[in-house]
Amino acid sequence: MALFRYTARNSSGAFSKGKIEAADEFEAIAELRRNGKTVESIKKTSVKRQINFNFGFGIEPNSLASAASRLAVMLRSGISTGKAVKLAAEGSSDRQIKKILTECSADIEAGLSIAESLEKHRGLIPAAFVETVRAGEESGTLQICFERLSRYYERAHRIRQKLRSAMIYPVLLLALSAIVMGVVMTVLMPVMLGLLENAGGELPLITRALAAVSRFLSAYWPLIAAGILLLAAALRLFSFTDSGRLLISSLRLRLPLIGRAERLSAAGQFAGTFSILASSGLGTSKSIRTAARVLDNRVIGSSLESAAESLESGRSLSEILSENRWLPEMLAEVAAAGEESGSLAESFERAGTYYESEAAAMSDRALRLIEPALTAAVGIFTAVIVIAVYTPMFSMYNGIV
Repeated sequence: MALFRYTARNSSGAFSKGKIEAADEFEAIAELRRNGKTVESIKKTSVKRQINFNFGFGIEPNSLASAASRLAVMLRSGISTGKAVKLAAEGSSDRQIKKILTECSADIEAGLSIAESLEKHRGLIPAAFVETVRAGEESGTLQICFERLSRYYERAHRIRQKLRSAMIYPVLLLALSAIVMGVVMTVLMPVMLGLLENAGGELPLITRALAAVSRFLSAYWPLIAAGILLLAAALRLFSFTDSGRLLISSLRLRLPLIGRAERLSAAGQFAGTFSILASSGLGTSKSIRTAARVLDNRVIGSSLESAAESLESGRSLSEILSENRWLPEMLAEVAAAGEESGSLAESFERAGTYYESEAAAMSDRALRLIEPALTAAVGIFTAVIVIAVYTPMFSMYNGIV
């Protein structure tokens, strides 16, 4: 996907500037036309990604939920859009949200819509949030759209908090185990192995191997630590490139247990995002494209973006989803039932809640398996040290006797 900077006129003749992501210039212009804009100028620009550690969100989901809830309440009370945005900015405790909403308030006074202003912050505000607001403005149901966004991001926040809580113990155990092993190998083992070598005699192979590893770690541990940090930083930066996101997404899908949780999470994220977009009045094709663009897993997202093109040729959503090998078969059945009953958005909202809960449960089970695996690894490490140290000691004792 490329990033384009554009200048356009809306249906009332007002000019606006913004950025849009698309495969090429023609797709960008077509997308803007579907949004009711007449393009005056468009130019490809570089993509500047915001590096963050918020599980795929530029801003924490609870901050988005809080901002959407505040705006929904104020709009429901009859407060004008510009004033509601200004009050929401003043009442926000999140610095990024406060800054964005303050700029939005100024943009609204200058004649821009909320969606056009939020579009300037695509690196931080999810595309689904922007498009839902845009659909709400066009359909006159902005307060309802903010209510839906509040519920959606509140649910996303609860699920992520549950996963973060489940990760605390395995991460602490892994860190503590690494520290203990490092201290043993670089501080204690050189002393013990030195005593054994000074005692004379030939040391067993396992003891000599452990001594070589211990000496290497003791001599080069600063370089090893720096190398690990540099590698971690390089991998993190690589994960923000298009090729990096695709590679990492592909690897996650192929891992046992984690791959299953990844598919369920993508199904829940897609269904939930599609439901709020479709219920806000956005067309099915646009809803699919937008929902696919905000998926954390880019392999699944790309497959759905490609499939959205066949929807415009007359195929149904259920047919498209049934051919997607990454998503659960039940999601296609839900789509078929929703299309027949005319309640596609409601059906996907229920499916999204179900799959997100299933993904959280599967991730929790995967994390629970890490604990016994780490315990076993520490046990094996301890056993190797005991054997390496006590084997020559017993040999020396037998020689004395």
